[in-house]
Amino acid sequence: MNKRQIGTFYENAACEYLKKQGVCILEQNYRCKMGEIDIIGKQGECVIFFEVKYRKSEEFGTPLAVVDGKKQRTICKCAAVYCMNHPYVTQIRYDVIGITDTQINWVQNAFGHRGYGYY
Repeated sequence: MNKRQIGTFYENAACEYLKKQGVCILEQNYRCKMGEIDIIGKQGECVIFFEVKYRKSEEFGTPLAVVDGKKQRTICKCAAVYCMNHPYVTQIRYDVIGITDTQINWVQNAFGHRGYGYY
């Protein structure tokens, strides 16, 4: 499998995991001119923007550690575009799903809004 196929496989695995946790999946691979968000879900009244990261092992750091400030700002800009186009959104949250070969780690409220724009 190439990198894109691996990413798609683990994003799908994250979606299945989230569904079992009661998250309604609204979008997968949401794209706009600002970038991409892996998964957008809803739990209660809260719309959640998920970044999914896979690492075969944690030898060179955890999957969660690679969601740096730059990536966070990109996600926030995309979220702002999504919110402008979906006026029903009143609560948002940024979560990260870290996946290794042995476990899935869901970090809720992984970071706050970064950058400019809405929210």
